[in-house]
Amino acid sequence: MGRWYVIAHVPYFTDRGHVAARNEYTLRSDGRVGIRYFYRTGFSQPEKLLEASATVQDGSGNRDWKVWFYKVVPANYRVLEVAADDSWALIDSPGRDLAWVFARSPVMDDAQYQDLLQRLRGHGINADKLWRVPQVREQVGQLGFDRPNDP
Repeated sequence: MGRWYVIAHVPYFTDRGHVAARNEYTLRSDGRVGIRYFYRTGFSQPEKLLEASATVQDGSGNRDWKVWFYKVVPANYRVLEVAADDSWALIDSPGRDLAWVFARSPVMDDAQYQDLLQRLRGHGINADKLWRVPQVREQVGQLGFDRPNDP
């Protein structure tokens, strides 16, 4: 639970060009997980919010999640790895066509990021498709970072 910054992702059409993206997870009283996805389309743009909910699949060791967007659009996600100190997490979709690198801190050094790309490759993910998500304005235009929709 808690706040996770989107460090990198294989961009899906709905999240291309986002900056300062983060997810906030809360355990609800009904046992479901509330998900709030915050993002901007440019650093000078207002923050936007997309809400979803999820259930963790029984018997999956908390790894397999069913997420519901707009209460009717389902998606499946897998938690591949979480750091022992809870500082980062690697997520994918069962078809391995989508993947994410999450972290508790908005900025990740290049050595750590390269290590996590190698870990993703070990899970069968084509890590060459990942784009880093600019979390701070200085990252815009740097090699490997997605471009904001609204500069």
